[in-house]
Amino acid sequence: MPVISNNSRRKKKVKYWIFSMVLSYSRYRYYELVDNQSIPTFINCHINAFEYFSGAPKAIKIDNLKSGVLHVNFYEPEIQHEYARMLEYYNSSAVACRVRKPNEKGKVESSIKYIKNNFLKSIRAEGIEDIDTVKEKLLFWQDNICNAKLHGTTRKIPKDEFLNVEKEKLNRLPDRRYETYDIAKRTVNTYSHIYYRYNYYSVPEKYISEKLNIRSNGKIMEIYDSSFNLIATHELSQSKGEFITKESHKPKMKKNPTDSEYTTMTLDIGESAYLFYKRLRKEKPASYHRVMRGVMSLSKGYPKETMELAFKRAIDFNCISYSSLKSILKNELYNIPYDKPDSPIALGFYNPLRAYDEMTDIKADMKTDIMSGE
Repeated sequence: MPVISNNSRRKKKVKYWIFSMVLSYSRYRYYELVDNQSIPTFINCHINAFEYFSGAPKAIKIDNLKSGVLHVNFYEPEIQHEYARMLEYYNSSAVACRVRKPNEKGKVESSIKYIKNNFLKSIRAEGIEDIDTVKEKLLFWQDNICNAKLHGTTRKIPKDEFLNVEKEKLNRLPDRRYETYDIAKRTVNTYSHIYYRYNYYSVPEKYISEKLNIRSNGKIMEIYDSSFNLIATHELSQSKGEFITKESHKPKMKKNPTDSEYTTMTLDIGESAYLFYKRLRKEKPASYHRVMRGVMSLSKGYPKETMELAFKRAIDFNCISYSSLKSILKNELYNIPYDKPDSPIALGFYNPLRAYDEMTDIKADMKTDIMSGE
């Protein structure tokens, strides 16, 4: 196909291909210039052709290009999944040609030869390089010459045969146009994420190192395994460099327990443990998960009764933190009787040191009040 300028001022050369669809009976044709052979482009060309014909053929014979056929087989070729989904939407289906059998797609082969020897030859003769101008001329040539001229084989005018006979045989178009998707493949990294449009999106851990299929409409991304089973859905982020991770995709060791799970774990220890958790979540909403991981790790080394006493002491002295609980357990302060402070210790503002002394059983030399920080 011709190499034509996509920007006449910069004279940047871009290679273009021609998509062609020919209706079998009338030889009514649709052409489109494209600058790539991707699956979304291939699908869009079909949709544009259907809309040009005001209907969709019941069956489409296609060449064995990868945009349409994944695996070539005479009896059961594997049609590209997104392409097959689009055809099904239009109540159509694909029939793949056999390899190295150009006669099976003779009508399309002839239509490409025709546009090369007629339209493209005239474009080169005129020296036209601007792609927009070429597209305008192609549409005019298609409507007023190609489809309006006596066909060499049928000896009939394609447009007349289409309007009088073939148009009513086509499938009626749906009320809504098929929504096209960006189709791609991505390999899952060691963090169980895939990279797409400057961001990282999570998938279940078991898919690490596997190549997965992506389907996106620019707002939502669907991720499929190698058998095209849906395994994850993400809303696309408009930022860059972000890790978008679903809680259910995290490895078990990195998953944060739910509120219900924390409630069950702490009540299993005792009421004070539960109250400690509720206070912690309220006072440190951004970091309570990390603190609770440390707190629950402490519970593995002590009996439940000991942990419950330590939680109670921490609550009574208003020291809702991992370090305070660890200090109580390490120094065995849970066994030391104490009088509950008349007023709770407000961390960070004019607290009497004796209150901290009572909690940690450390005798202070100074008995004056000072300002302390957390």
